[in-house]
Amino acid sequence: MEAPTMEAPTITMEAPTIKAPTITMEAPTRVFEFVGSQMDDREFELFVEDMKVQAGIPSSREMMFKRVFQAMDRDKSGYIEMHELKTLVGRVAPAESINRAKGTLQMFDSNEDGRVSLDEFLTFFEFLANDMDDQEFRALLSRLTDRGFESLYEADYRHPHGECVG
Repeated sequence: MEAPTMEAPTITMEAPTIKAPTITMEAPTRVFEFVGSQMDDREFELFVEDMKVQAGIPSSREMMFKRVFQAMDRDKSGYIEMHELKTLVGRVAPAESINRAKGTLQMFDSNEDGRVSLDEFLTFFEFLANDMDDQEFRALLSRLTDRGFESLYEADYRHPHGECVG
């Protein structure tokens, strides 16, 4: 005689319904305002630019130059001043750092107030990079990022189209 077969009971469970919270435009705006309120204008501009880059929007050339300027402005005064220039150009030839710093200041300081403003910095480099293609521009930016102003003093540096810098 055969043993009776028993079917295993079927157990069904419904997954709990999780309702996603509704996010209004007000919530991210409030977070953005809070984060922004803790920053000065320069930091806020960098924050917004970082958000754009994270979203896949490429940085403009001007914004890239602003980042270089902000990195060179070590004391965050809004200017690149003689002490910063001396440090930046002194890495190449410490014995000549004062003369090179003075030369750099003369090259950039169009209003002759003894410091390089963001506008002066942008004017100089936008003119310099105006006719560069993207590859040449990125090479210039890389030199500035790696070596600062002293890259302009390197014997082998020439504008990609042959113009002498300095």
